[in-house]
Amino acid sequence: MLRVLAGGGERGPVISAAVVVTCIAILSLTVAANLPTVEVSIVVLAVVVASVAYRHLLTWSTLLSAMILVILFVPIKRYTLPGNMPFDL
Repeated sequence: MLRVLAGGGERGPVISAAVVVTCIAILSLTVAANLPTVEVSIVVLAVVVASVAYRHLLTWSTLLSAMILVILFVPIKRYTLPGNMPFDL
């Protein structure tokens, strides 16, 4: 007799596996069509890493660390938005 267990199914690993298989297919088609493989492989690698490690990448400590790194390494006075306001955008 089969029973359904509450909370037993997770879609995360299935979706991650589907993304990885799709990325492998895209990379294979890129090589077969003689398209630029370096750019496509960099994007495919980023997508695969994001889809496999999304649980770690979306924790609050990782997001806080990324925000601190952006604040520290983006120069404040170099970038401005154009506008005619009495304050800098």
